[in-house]
Amino acid sequence: MRFFFYGTLIDPDVRRIVLGGAATGTIHLREAMLPDWERRAARGVSYPIIVPKRGSRVEGMLVSGLDTDARRALVGFEGNQYTLMRASVFVSNGTREVVLFVPAPGGSLRAEAHEWSYAQWCATEKQAFIKELLEAPKAQPKVAPSAGPAPVAPARNPASQPAPPRSPMGALPSEILALLERHHLWLTSHGVSGAQANLSDKDYRGVDFGGQDLSGANFSRCNLTGAKFAKSRLEMSSFEGAILRGADFAGANLDGCMLAYADLSDADLGNATLRPVDILRPDGTPSGRRWPANLSRATLVRARFFCADLTGANLRSVDLTGADLSGAQLEGTNMADAVTDGATLPRQTDG
Repeated sequence: MRFFFYGTLIDPDVRRIVLGGAATGTIHLREAMLPDWERRAARGVSYPIIVPKRGSRVEGMLVSGLDTDARRALVGFEGNQYTLMRASVFVSNGTREVVLFVPAPGGSLRAEAHEWSYAQWCATEKQAFIKELLEAPKAQPKVAPSAGPAPVAPARNPASQPAPPRSPMGALPSEILALLERHHLWLTSHGVSGAQANLSDKDYRGVDFGGQDLSGANFSRCNLTGAKFAKSRLEMSSFEGAILRGADFAGANLDGCMLAYADLSDADLGNATLRPVDILRPDGTPSGRRWPANLSRATLVRARFFCADLTGANLRSVDLTGADLSGAQLEGTNMADAVTDGATLPRQTDG
């Protein structure tokens, strides 16, 4: 996943504090330009926001290579005043698809009339901003954000969410056994040993991952047609842009999962959970903010969500043509611009 930074995160000192070791090691930076937007000062704060303006442009950075803990730290830093949006930016040799943070609809952020200047911010406000980052006792978005990344492995509450038993590893293709074993070590050691599973851009059609703990794994852009994830734990995992036609997620834990732009046509998500997860402070305590499951712009044609828990999920601009959501929990679910032609929606009495 590529991000576009246009505000205080274009500053290397801010990046080091917010992203930790990723800011100096694994990420890649390129100059980029976002067309038809303008960067304005935000009212009452020292950081900017962007607003649409045809013919204008915003200079910034294309950032790639952020791992799960860096992405979670980024979400915690931006806070719930922002939402993610996909866009195209210009780089030296063409265009690239990115995601970027823009003010959340209905939020409190307001643009001033004047543009925001990075040079002026460095000269007049950077020192105070950095001081807040380093000394803030609480993880507050932007105003006093957390001074460091969230824990590496996805958080869990052992008392209320016991880990599912793992399926026999020998039943999986040999080429991914080692990856999953290292991922299991990564999870159980909270990132001290092993390695996060990166299975992106692969063809795993029909593979049975059922019952595995794959929290935080990266399946972005995979072909997983007919794959099985029944009763698997997939918290904070990424299936962005993946092909999941006819996949089986029955009873799976998909809390905080990234499924934006995925094709879940005819998939079974009956009794699955797609709830928000807590964003933690560096010391492991809850920050009070939550990261929702994101299915925005996903294709969910004829998908089965019977009795699924979609509380607080992002279903903006999804295609739910012919989908079955009977009995589903939709409290706080964002279904703006969703296509629901022929879909079976929960009755009022279904909750």
